[in-house]
Amino acid sequence: MVENHDTPIVARSAVDLGQAVRRERKRQRISQADLSALAGLPNRSYLSAIEQGLATERVERLFRVLDALGLEIVVRGRNVRRGAGR
Repeated sequence: MVENHDTPIVARSAVDLGQAVRRERKRQRISQADLSALAGLPNRSYLSAIEQGLATERVERLFRVLDALGLEIVVRGRNVRRGAGR
């Protein structure tokens, strides 16, 4: 199966979520520094931690609650241009 922007990614952990972010960033050929700037982050270290799946306790709690409820996060593209607003 070929994965592309339209293929949803199921994230059941911080690692899954980080992999989804990294995959899409690379697909769009954006550096960590550039994406950090686009997202309004002070530096790329936060983005790097996300991509590595280094979860905070709050994130881990969120995934535990979702798991207990039988829910999951699905990451998929919105097909909007960068800088076009939200």
